[in-house]
Amino acid sequence: LIQLKFMSSCRQNYAPECEVSLNKQINVQLYTAYAYTGLAWHCNRSDIALPGLHKFFQIRANASRQQAKRLMAYQTVRGGQLILADIGKPPAPVTVSSTAVGLQLVQQALEMEKTVNAALLQLHSIGDSAGDAHFLDFIEGECLDAQASCLKRLSDLASQLAQCGQGLGEFAFDRELLHDQSDC
Repeated sequence: LIQLKFMSSCRQNYAPECEVSLNKQINVQLYTAYAYTGLAWHCNRSDIALPGLHKFFQIRANASRQQAKRLMAYQTVRGGQLILADIGKPPAPVTVSSTAVGLQLVQQALEMEKTVNAALLQLHSIGDSAGDAHFLDFIEGECLDAQASCLKRLSDLASQLAQCGQGLGEFAFDRELLHDQSDC
């Protein structure tokens, strides 16, 4: 009964397991934004010099932060409590001595986004088990569609980088990406 005193008055039919899982997903999104920020600035180093990938990864970092904000807003709309956790250190980007740096960075981002997708599918499964139609609609409409598009875009970029090769091919690819107007 004391616990109800601290519960939001707008909370209705919001399963605790959905609330906990959404908080975990928020932290996944914040971690992803943090990792993309690291990748972006790695590309900006003078010995890497990939301004197109720098721009692309900055856009992805911003998109991940915006997604985290949407999830936070949804958490409060449903009457849930936002609980943030520590954001771990992302893996180090590839080293300068590596060949095909751009390809390796995009592949690293693709693997990270596959992890995000798996977490979203788990979140959807939890909402389905709880029978929360509103939660499922939100996850499907606001998260899964955008995630599928992001995975496709990263897969395309990885394929293009693999085809054009390193050196001049990577340089031309990066220049094209720099002038690309798409947001993912």
